[in-house]
Amino acid sequence: MEISLWVAYVGVISLLIFSPGPSTILCLNHGVKYGAARSIPTVLGGCVASLLLMTLSAFGLGVLLLTSAKAFFAIKLVGAAYLIYLGIGLWREGSKAFSAISNEPIEKTSSGMDKLKIGFLVGISNPKDIIFFAALFPNFISMENPQAIQFAQLSLTWFVIDFAGMFAYSSVGLKVAPWFAQQKNMLRFNRFLGGFFVTAGGLLALSNRKT
Repeated sequence: MEISLWVAYVGVISLLIFSPGPSTILCLNHGVKYGAARSIPTVLGGCVASLLLMTLSAFGLGVLLLTSAKAFFAIKLVGAAYLIYLGIGLWREGSKAFSAISNEPIEKTSSGMDKLKIGFLVGISNPKDIIFFAALFPNFISMENPQAIQFAQLSLTWFVIDFAGMFAYSSVGLKVAPWFAQQKNMLRFNRFLGGFFVTAGGLLALSNRKT
């Protein structure tokens, strides 16, 4: 793979990964709720989802999503429904506070598998990732060079940047945990996140696809 093409790929995916979106907000939220270390399954879930989308794109799903209105519409509705469901859950969660003295979240009951699952579901329905892997990712693969090697390089690069970025978000969440010791702050935080997810889901469901 040409170094210039790889550098361009790194630049594009870095902007995509670090820009605010459902996965970044989820990792920030879990960093506050569980701590950075216990949020690793959430981060891994999102990374696995991205790698799956990348694999499907490499096998031609990108062409399918761009040419089939029904396939795109189905994926869009599933993603929108889940984002809205997640938002309602956060809104109803209310003002559960965290311990400011120990600087660790009170809530530790969610299993690693539960966090892996929610990270995966948010990641697999992330509209910016779907659009990237369907429309842009194939452009970074040269048809003149071995496909498997290029795919391995691009996949590893994505995983490293994606994991580092989402873990950074969860780490920031832990740093601000003492601020959420007050119930009113936790209430505002959950209401903000809930509203964000519901709005994102609504906009995704109502968006029109140009043919």
